Amino acid sequence: DGMSAAQAASGGSPPPLAVYRTRWQESVDGTWQPGLDFALGFTWDAGHEIPQPVVHLMGQDVSQYAAIGVNEDRCLVIALDLSDVDSIVCDSTPELYLACTANLSADGESFSGLIERLCSGPVKYNWKGECQSPVATWLPAMHRLVEALTASGPSARSTSAISRARPVRASDPATRPPPAGEPTK
Repeated sequence: DGMSAAQAASGGSPPPLAVYRTRWQESVDGTWQPGLDFALGFTWDAGHEIPQPVVHLMGQDVSQYAAIGVNEDRCLVIALDLSDVDSIVCDSTPELYLACTANLSADGESFSGLIERLCSGPVKYNWKGECQSPVATWLPAMHRLVEALTASGPSARSTSAISRARPVRASDPATRPPPAGEPTK
């Protein structure tokens, strides 16, 4: 079992989070602005037989509001939806993105996506990020795990954080990356 070998090799601690420095753009012609840090990783949880995904936005753990899936290009897609807690997060952190989607590149070094909602209301901002630390070797393993669970159906996903939020489908335009060489709208 690759994960238990990795767990043993790390002394029981999961690898550090892969941190992405992000930028956002209001329109295709607009200037890219600095965005909020976005981080991905996993943790081992004795209550689950599989590693549990960890998602941070601006240093805050938002894992319970993340849906993780694989798009038709077999790349990881992370969709965040904090709408259910907007009154809480907007009071304390008004700059936090309430809804956004990140489509990771095949190697996990970068992502492209959309910011769809801020505390101030709905928006449609292009969003991209580049990993600031070496992408951990666990990222391809997490991709295979998510893909296997997604293909297995709801019963396999029931013990996983993958089922915590809305499922990510390749047919959902918000989760599909633009064709190569084409900017997001």
